[in-house]
Amino acid sequence: MNLHNTTLQFRMQNQQLTVIDFFCGAGGFSEGFRQMGYKIIHGFDHWKPAVDTYNHNFNLNCEAKNILDFKKSKMVNIIIK
Repeated sequence: MNLHNTTLQFRMQNQQLTVIDFFCGAGGFSEGFRQMGYKIIHGFDHWKPAVDTYNHNFNLNCEAKNILDFKKSKMVNIIIK
């Protein structure tokens, strides 16, 4: 079974998979997932212009953040759960 068929099976079962994009840039990687039916829930990048574009492209409200700071953040608990 290929990836496309697997994605279609999840959609048919009304189970939408979600994506968090690290080093998101403007969102090219996320866009591929969106086109396959995944729900984009967050993107992380340390460069604010990229995050602003990502927010525009996916109607999100992400903030520029360096992932090296996650050890000091409550966001770690959200991602791991």
